[in-house]
Order: sequence, then structure tokens, then C-alpha cells
Amino acid sequence: LTVIAGPAPLRLLWLTLPDPDAMLSIACASRLSLLTPLGDRAAVVVRCPGAAPAKVDRVLDAIADALAASAPPGCSDRVRLGFRIDRLPNRDDVARLTSYSLGVLHLAGHVANDAGIAAWRRAAADAGRSNVVVTVGVGDGHRSGCGMPSLADNLLASPVFLSRSKPDVAPIGLDGLRSLAAHHPGVLALGGLGPLDLQACLDADACGLAVLSSAWQAPIDAWVDACRRLQALAPREAIK
Repeated sequence: LTVIAGPAPLRLLWLTLPDPDAMLSIACASRLSLLTPLGDRAAVVVRCPGAAPAKVDRVLDAIADALAASAPPGCSDRVRLGFRIDRLPNRDDVARLTSYSLGVLHLAGHVANDAGIAAWRRAAADAGRSNVVVTVGVGDGHRSGCGMPSLADNLLASPVFLSRSKPDVAPIGLDGLRSLAAHHPGVLALGGLGPLDLQACLDADACGLAVLSSAWQAPIDAWVDACRRLQALAPREAIK
């Protein structure tokens, strides 16, 4: 077994809602402060498909300000800010990577593979962001491990349960999650999940959760408990 040198996999990833205006109204420090105990093992990834660049930047600004406000004074181990990207690096994307000190890149579409990951890692390293965490999505077709990206730090396995964002995709269930986790140590469960599903996903060998609507709508007390349990977990060594 060879230890992979790179950022530690995330334990918890919150995806923003696709509507930028909705996110601007709920991107508050009080909710994001729930992630603070996890430090850089937690992340908020901005995804605004089809939105104008200026509006995307407004959401990034709002989330960045809220994360900064929720961090303890002098803290260097902060919750990561990320961005969903579905293209190869260009000048504007790299500028955004550096200006927001992005700590996560969630790759989608035709760059959600090892070639795309390698291209973005090179761009991030050239921009002084070599410690960026790269995540991609996987699903039922990857159960055998065939075609699964090997260079990603985290894989988002979805949908575990029936999901409003993917209503026409059959859930993989906890058995499917376990199959995917057998091939990568950084699998995060995604799809139809909330903080109360954490233990079931950990029991299926996921290393944590990736969530969308429940990040912003689930009761705060439930997230407090989930974050405490994730914080107590021993780090999983990345192997290949």
C-alpha cells in the first residue's frame, strides 16, 4: 500500500443551493459556525449553474465573509471555501482560485476525471494553491471501481437515497455506498441525506457527508451533534 501525499480528505461538504439569491439570504455566520470545529476537514462549495459571473462572485463574497466571521481569532485551520467547475482552467478561473484562496475544487462534466484533475492540480500549484482539495462525483456505474477517478481527494457518491436534485436517478442505497467506499478512502455520501443519516453512512464505510438542502434547512442542533461526531473520528489514511 502506498500513502497518497496530499490534503487530508474532507469529512463534511456543504453544497450551496443553485439559486444565488436564495444563498445570499441564508449565507450567515451563525449557521456556518457549526462547521468551525472541523477546520479544514469541512468545506462549503459554491455551485451556481448558469448564473452570471458577477452573481457567482457575490455568493462567494458572502460565504467567504461568513466563514471569516465565524472563525476563531488567529485560526489558521479554517473551513475551506470551494467552487464547482465544469471546464479546464482559464485565466478568469485561476484568478478566482487565488483571489478567494479557494481550498476546494469540485470538478464536474468533462473534467470530472483524472485528466481534468491533473490539469486543475497543475493550475492550482502554479497559482500557489497546491493544497487544494479536489472532489468529483461518482455513482452506480463505478461500483466495481472501474473508471473511478484515482487522483481525487474525495468522491461524492450519489444519490444514496432518493434526491430532489436527481429525481430520475435510482438511489444506490447504503450497499452501493459501501461498494464505492471499498475503492477509495475519501468517499462522501450525497443525496437525500441529512445530519441524522451520518452514522448509517459511516457504518457503510463513507468518511463523511456531502449535503445540499439539508445543510441550510436541517435543525441546527442536529448539525451540532453530527459535527461533534465527525470531529471525534480518527483521520482515515489515504491509500492506493
